[in-house]
Amino acid sequence: MERMTEKTSEFWQRLRTARWSAEIAALLAGLVFFAQSLYYAHANQVTMDEGTYLTKGLLYITGVYQPFQDYGPWTNKMPLAFLIPGWAQLAFGPGLRTGRYFSIFLGLLMLLAVWLVLRRISSRWWAAGILWVMAINVGNNMLYSLAITQVIAACMLAWVFVLCLGGKRPLWQIALGGMLSALMALTRENMLPVVPLLVLYVLWAQGWKAGAVATAAAGVVLVGIHVLYWPKIMGLWLPWLPLALRGPFSAVELQVGDATLISAQTTNLQTKWYVFWEGLRYNFLALAGLVTAGILWPARRNWKSEERFKSTVFLAATLAVLTGLHLWAALGKSYCVYCYTVYLPFFSLTGLLLVAVSFDSWLRRPPVWRQALAALFLLVTTTGIGFGGYQALDDWVLNLPVPRMRNMRILPGTTDLWRFLANRFGWSFELLQQLLPTVFGLLAGVLILALVAAAVRSEEHTSELQSHSF
Repeated sequence: MERMTEKTSEFWQRLRTARWSAEIAALLAGLVFFAQSLYYAHANQVTMDEGTYLTKGLLYITGVYQPFQDYGPWTNKMPLAFLIPGWAQLAFGPGLRTGRYFSIFLGLLMLLAVWLVLRRISSRWWAAGILWVMAINVGNNMLYSLAITQVIAACMLAWVFVLCLGGKRPLWQIALGGMLSALMALTRENMLPVVPLLVLYVLWAQGWKAGAVATAAAGVVLVGIHVLYWPKIMGLWLPWLPLALRGPFSAVELQVGDATLISAQTTNLQTKWYVFWEGLRYNFLALAGLVTAGILWPARRNWKSEERFKSTVFLAATLAVLTGLHLWAALGKSYCVYCYTVYLPFFSLTGLLLVAVSFDSWLRRPPVWRQALAALFLLVTTTGIGFGGYQALDDWVLNLPVPRMRNMRILPGTTDLWRFLANRFGWSFELLQQLLPTVFGLLAGVLILALVAAAVRSEEHTSELQSHSF
């Protein structure tokens, strides 16, 4: 066993040090992402959002209408959400095919940005590994292949990190990063918090001069676009402004009559819990990485470098703020409960970068209270993911074969697990459809904890043997 372990370790060491090995792995991840995106671009049915972005964008970019024009199309999102797809259609022809192919192109640009930034501030292999995590995330990649704004904002965010994250960056890159963060907010207003967080990070990590450049660059773009579309653009901000600040802009408030958006209707707590755990299931490494990094957060003196410490703080703050605000809007205010899962891909790559940058600095032997907290988090998370994935797991879990029993006697043959429990306890199929995947998630967490405990015990035993031999 020890000989096999040594050979495996030697193999991975050779692979890590082989020339171009990480680059080849990253290229393969990109090809998987591309093939998957191309498939979904052709397989998915057209969505309403795609139609509105593409149609309005083409009308705006060809001058038939202007954003926020009276009696024109409803500009219910920031102008760049429509103008960017419009420019793509102007260059390559109108239609859904252009919009989806353009999204695939932006997705590949996003992967390139992730590779570049992680290679610089983490390592080549972490960069390749994160690309593979992104390549096999089917749920997010399906969204990124559609002609909607998730991939546009995510691509912009990734390049903001390329330009500004890490050690001392050239001022021209800081300026471009600040401008790009503002353009991202002018594509989707929900990404606006990135702008002040970026300015604070640059000011903290790279000094007042770089901070002033980032502030000026972002401010010029934000103010310029708002002046261009003043005052009607303020109608997009009114729902999120405190009542005391809405007065001067009440005349430009977006009116929808007496209609009630289906997405804004009240849903019960169980539905909200399901959506919350579904979002975590699709973005597990990003969101669980944030919590795990907090549990295993080391003292500042134990970080690999000051650059990694400040980068991690910025990434953690960005992910926490954006996730918290979207939780508050989608689930807390019931703005669009089922939208929460599709909101996360706007910024979930932030959590992937967070894990890659901070992992080497995490506590390897945390105190007992942190170990207990990590174990509790694991159990709660796997249980919640089981519940959040019951629609995907129910067919498999419910139909697991179990022995037939009567009067505590085992009978020949088997029956489905749900039938056995329904007959034994009188539980309904609808209850078991949610309960069994949830219990399965809990048991998976217990199994993972047992495996981790066994691995730690084995490592300690090996260390003791080596010390005795010495």
